[in-house]
Amino acid sequence: MREQALDLSICIVSWNTLDILKNCIESIYRYVKDYSFEIIVVDNASGDGTQEALRKEYPLVLLIENEKNFGFGRANNQAISISRGQYILLLNPDIILQGGISGLIHPIAIDPLVGCVGGRLIEPDGKIQESCYGTFPTPWSEFLEGMLLDRFLERISGRNPIHKTCNDVEEVAWLVGACMAFRREVLMDFAGFEERYYIYGEDVDLCYRLKKRGYKILYVRSVEMLHYHGASSQKTDQKYFSSVMQRESMFRFMTHHYGVLNGYFYRMAWMFSAIFRIFVLIFLYGISSIVNNDRKERYLSPLKKYLKIFKWGLGFERWTKVPTLDRPTA
Repeated sequence: MREQALDLSICIVSWNTLDILKNCIESIYRYVKDYSFEIIVVDNASGDGTQEALRKEYPLVLLIENEKNFGFGRANNQAISISRGQYILLLNPDIILQGGISGLIHPIAIDPLVGCVGGRLIEPDGKIQESCYGTFPTPWSEFLEGMLLDRFLERISGRNPIHKTCNDVEEVAWLVGACMAFRREVLMDFAGFEERYYIYGEDVDLCYRLKKRGYKILYVRSVEMLHYHGASSQKTDQKYFSSVMQRESMFRFMTHHYGVLNGYFYRMAWMFSAIFRIFVLIFLYGISSIVNNDRKERYLSPLKKYLKIFKWGLGFERWTKVPTLDRPTA
């Protein structure tokens, strides 16, 4: 039996992000003053000395040391299972708090129908990250995105993304998993994240399940934090891992919640979108070779990325079915 309950459990999954993780922990100690709390870090077999450093420098942090990289959702579930907090805050290790977090906890405390709350994520360059969405993804919406039509339709309709136009507290469809706060009993009732997703997709899946049960998902604009987006995925030795794995995870979401046919519509949508973007990039590469030869190299990396996505659509990126355990988790 563990010790008496606390107000808040802050759960963090890490993979080779020691420096930024330490900044995250320091920001928690600096700004979380209104609640008794614990920090639980699940380290997915980092090779950068994370486990040794945490044991030495942060002895009060509860550390789960995985011998393999179990992925993002499963590792978070490990932390949730040993947590004691009345409320649970899931943070990525590349989040740096900029102030108190009572704005995330208060809506959960006063309204039993609030299932999840997230804050405003700011990129290091000051831009607001798109971290909340008004609708769930569908094969059609993904096709529009892939064909570069989503932003065009927003402009001609006069509609802007929610994160730019919302009130201080806005009900949304789903939040990205970098910052998610829950009432403990709600999260336990849903058994945490669905572990069919190795990385990506578990956030939209959980919000979808919460919504189906009648819970509200809230975005709180006034709670801001820095997010060094992709701190782990940038360190993988697999080129374009994130781009391909995001599509694989969304394919699993579509298949699971909308049916197999819609899942394959989604796959085909991104295949056609990848072909479209490949031709556009080849054209731009050719024009740059004639007009400004120094700029042509900028098109090679995205060209290779969409070739990878096209190959994934055809089923050739088989590693996505069972991702290897040295892949990133944040």
